[in-house]
Parts: sequence; structure tokens; C-alpha cells
Amino acid sequence: MGKKRDGVTTCGICGKSLYHGDAAYATTTGVIEESVGGFSASDTDPWLTVACKKCGLKISDLICGIDEWKTFLVTFEFRSGEHCQHFHHIFKAKTLSGAERQAKAYLNQGGNSEKDGDIYYYFGGETACTIEDVREVTSSELIEALLA
Repeated sequence: MGKKRDGVTTCGICGKSLYHGDAAYATTTGVIEESVGGFSASDTDPWLTVACKKCGLKISDLICGIDEWKTFLVTFEFRSGEHCQHFHHIFKAKTLSGAERQAKAYLNQGGNSEKDGDIYYYFGGETACTIEDVREVTSSELIEALLA
């Protein structure tokens, strides 16, 4: 919930001061009631979140597009000398190619790698990392893969 300060509420996301009459978004609990033809906010529960118009629109966009984002499990292979180890990272993306782009950016973060084809080298070539697999997963598949 936004914090009250001298009769002013602040956006719970960015901290912007909100005054009487400002456009704002809020989340709350309530019920669907036939008598009012839709949603009725609770009279007793407080607002869960108060947000300025800009942050509220972002929240709305995220909620409306939530089913567009998919979860991808990326398996990397790390090599150092004769030692080889696999590790995983989770990315949220709309498409497989979007997840692949994120995985490549992840390996190149900080600009400390040298790339040769699909292999990313670090520490002057002493260690290397490759993307072994990128696949869309459900929550249960994700848990199974991480526990394997």
C-alpha cells in the first residue's frame, strides 16, 4: 500500500507523491456481485497497492500480457581444463528466439568474454561456456529438471 505522508499517498512502486484528484491505480480484494453487475471492492479490506498512473499502466500491461510470456530453462555447459559442469538458468520470454537472445546476453554480460562460434571464453581462454539446450517448460517440468 502507498505510504501516507502529511495527507499525501505515495506510489507503492516508484514512490511518486500522489495528491487528492491525481489519477491512480489500486489493487484490492473483493467479490463478484450480481447486484452491482460485476466486481465490488471489500468495505473492510484495505487497498493492497496504490500506484501512480504510469506505474498502474505498466501493471495493467503485465497482467494483460501475462499469458504471452513463457518460461524457458536454459542449460549451459561450463568447461575448465578437463572439468565439465552443467548449470541452468531460467528466462522469461515470449518466444524461443527471445530466450536464446537472453541466454547469449547472459553469457556476454560485463563484456568479459571472447566468442568463437557458440563458445564463450573467459580468463584468456582458460574457461569456456556454451549453451547446450533451450526449452520451454511448465512449472512442474521446471521443478523436475532442477531436482534431477
